[in-house]
Amino acid sequence: MTLAQESAHAHSQVFALVHAALLHHLRREGLAARRRAEEDLSIATEQGFVFWVAYATILRGRGLVELGQREEAIAQIRERLAGYRATGAALECPYLG
Repeated sequence: MTLAQESAHAHSQVFALVHAALLHHLRREGLAARRRAEEDLSIATEQGFVFWVAYATILRGRGLVELGQREEAIAQIRERLAGYRATGAALECPYLG
């Protein structure tokens, strides 16, 4: 995280943030996962990184589920994935299911 932030290289920052969010998710740290995913979403959206926006949205949604906000999470994930798939891309993340 520190190296990515110091580099000021947006793609490195997004990559580090999304994997930090994934780590928090796997440790069942919903609030931390959501926060990292939201940081990631901010940069990825600003930079137009469609894949990372979709990925971070899923992780943020998983964080929301762990915080008891299931319906909101599902709606956000479905909306973002529909937009992502409209680009013709596929997102394979079996461990996020």
